[in-house]
Amino acid sequence: GSAAPAATSAIIDLDSIPGQIGHAILRASDGTILRPPTGSLTEQDLMIVYRMMLEIGTVLEGGTGGKDDDNNTSNEVEEGLQRVTVGFKDVSYAVTLGGSDGCLYIVKKKSSL
Repeated sequence: GSAAPAATSAIIDLDSIPGQIGHAILRASDGTILRPPTGSLTEQDLMIVYRMMLEIGTVLEGGTGGKDDDNNTSNEVEEGLQRVTVGFKDVSYAVTLGGSDGCLYIVKKKSSL
């Protein structure tokens, strides 16, 4: 079919997340920056967080579809969004995998400790 894919990035408004001090969107399969980092989030932060996600591994497995997806549209990932938060002393990074588009949504927040 030629139906346009749902624009997930339009639905998830990262600017509206309370307490966020920066955000970006990466492609889960290879770490390509799809939306450049804003605020105090840097590309170096993104690469560190992305490497952590690769170490965890299981988070990313649901996000990249194989070549069979075109023929078998009923084989959608049922879980939807999966989320990991990496906390440091001063900041935390919330990483959410968008199941339908294979993107990682990364939000940097001030730690509430």
